[in-house]
Amino acid sequence: MSPNAAPNRAMSPSAAPTGGPAFGGAGLPLVLLHGFMGGPSCWRGMLEAARLEAAAGETVAAPGPEILCPAILGHGEAAAEVRSFEDEVDRLAAVIRSRASGSVHLLGYSMGGRLALGLASRHPALIASLLLIGAHPGLEDPAARRARAALDEARAEALEREGIEAFVRAWERLPLFATQAALAGSGGALEARLRAQRARRLAHDPVALARSLRLLGLGKMPCWLDALASRPPPIRALVGALDERFVALAERLRERLGAQVIALPGAGHNLLLERAEALAPLLLEWIGAPSSRLPAGARR
Repeated sequence: MSPNAAPNRAMSPSAAPTGGPAFGGAGLPLVLLHGFMGGPSCWRGMLEAARLEAAAGETVAAPGPEILCPAILGHGEAAAEVRSFEDEVDRLAAVIRSRASGSVHLLGYSMGGRLALGLASRHPALIASLLLIGAHPGLEDPAARRARAALDEARAEALEREGIEAFVRAWERLPLFATQAALAGSGGALEARLRAQRARRLAHDPVALARSLRLLGLGKMPCWLDALASRPPPIRALVGALDERFVALAERLRERLGAQVIALPGAGHNLLLERAEALAPLLLEWIGAPSSRLPAGARR
């Protein structure tokens, strides 16, 4: 079931082309927040599967809602004024308000999902609904936050010392991304997405990425569960069924915030890479497109 949302008539509607989804751009805008070492282009596979279009940092006409894919701090966005996780949340809120006059549907992957939860907490009137992919609500234990901040500081120093190529190699060996190893040599769209992901990562400025790690890492974000508990927006949490840690975190979102949880079988953390086509109907259904079937094997 999609969240109830009134149309935002301040955004210009766009007609669906022949054969496209039978809904127009008069619905609420859709904002997409990418993950660490990603970028606006990481949404391309999902948007193409959904027959939607978007441009980096722009609100564009598409056969559906207006779509905004802003760059996050350290990923092509310098934002010298940002000095904390909360500052980046507030900066993104200002970017969204500059493009949309009312509330929006917000979709965030991984780090983008953490920022999305911050936006729902600090700017609740701006958020009509949250669609989260592999998102962490924050560490509740102060000692755990300090330990994670120290780990991210060590990673930032290694990135500055050893350079982007060594950092990307180490990052891709993290257990979180173990399911992606099987995609190399698989051929077709999946392998092409894997190559594009690596090229995107290597193109980043290591100094800017290190700043992002220091300011936006898990150890520097508040835990948003208590702040959102009194009045959470509609939330759908999507996870790969093989991503056991984030399956458990999604269940916490269900228990504490009433989130709907959907696990996609045979997939790990990065559903944008591994299951872009399966994400498309889940997105369209959520934002009010014509009813779509749940992808085969997915469980609620």
